[in-house]
Amino acid sequence: MTTTTAADALRARLLGADSVTGAMALWCAERGIGALPLRSEVHVRAREAAPPAIFAAEAAGGRVFFRRITLRAGPVPLLEAENWFLPDRLPAAAVTALQSGDTPFGAALAPGRQTRHSTAALIPPGARPVPGARVDPRVPVLVLRGIVALDGRPVAFVEERIRPEALG
Repeated sequence: MTTTTAADALRARLLGADSVTGAMALWCAERGIGALPLRSEVHVRAREAAPPAIFAAEAAGGRVFFRRITLRAGPVPLLEAENWFLPDRLPAAAVTALQSGDTPFGAALAPGRQTRHSTAALIPPGARPVPGARVDPRVPVLVLRGIVALDGRPVAFVEERIRPEALG
């Protein structure tokens, strides 16, 4: 598979996924990229953060936690992400995992209970067109912004910047 074809395939997979973490784990397993399970290399962790404007109304009056991470498959960096989440809407075990370890956000939530609504997608020039996506020359593979819900209730706003290493 050429790099362009792989990038198009990965973009399609991630845009249709309820969990970017889950989709990336399957992608890596199928292509032999890095080592599983995926883990988050946490760069910033905060118990207080101002949410982005698109998520401010949802977060109003509640606590907002923040993490900036690199999602890795063993030594391979797959994506950089920023995640603003509402700890009072998550199971206690998920909050503990997110605040104390390297568990990816999608893995901390109960499988099958999370959904994702993409609010923006950015693709590089020359990529196969994606409905609703904007072309941005600074994007190497894909940037996704979206709201994650648990049991239908919004719990987080995330921005994921997919790295070229994710293509294998």
